[in-house]
Amino acid sequence: WIDRRGNPIGTVGPIASYRGPALAPDEKRLAVKRREAQTNLDYGDTWIIDMTRDATSRFTFNSAELNTSPVWSRDGARIAFAALRGAKWGLYAKASNGAGSEERLIESQTAMIATSWSPDGRYLVYSIVGEKTATDIWLLPLSGDRKPIPVVMTPFNENRGEVSPDGKWLAYDSNESGQTQVYVRPFPS
Repeated sequence: WIDRRGNPIGTVGPIASYRGPALAPDEKRLAVKRREAQTNLDYGDTWIIDMTRDATSRFTFNSAELNTSPVWSRDGARIAFAALRGAKWGLYAKASNGAGSEERLIESQTAMIATSWSPDGRYLVYSIVGEKTATDIWLLPLSGDRKPIPVVMTPFNENRGEVSPDGKWLAYDSNESGQTQVYVRPFPS
């Protein structure tokens, strides 16, 4: 942990190579991708660090494949994450307590990353590399036909879409201006 002045005030979890930390809504757990020593930098599993008990537990069990970018549902009950299984990318979800099996939500030939849940839990926001565009932002309805909905598709890179706590706005970054900047638009648009 670092305070607002940049001074270290503590550590979370055992020493390891971590990426993409995601703090649970209750601020008591942290989901992270942990690189295993014997694997490529991008490969490894997602782990949950319980900060109240100072305990870690494995959340995914595919360290020979890519499991990345965990995103907590707003109620903390589920975690969505991206994974490269075989030659296909997918977005998956699983109960945050680790119970049960993971559910594949969508599959693609190109890289995709989950970035946010809508506050009502109806949508998962994700970024995907477009076939004729750069990285774009899409919505995945989590009920019904689950047909993905494009939100921002331009020749530029749009990343890290995040729905506001009140569910009315979507913030994301884009390099449309020539440098990466933050944009905000109504949600759903």
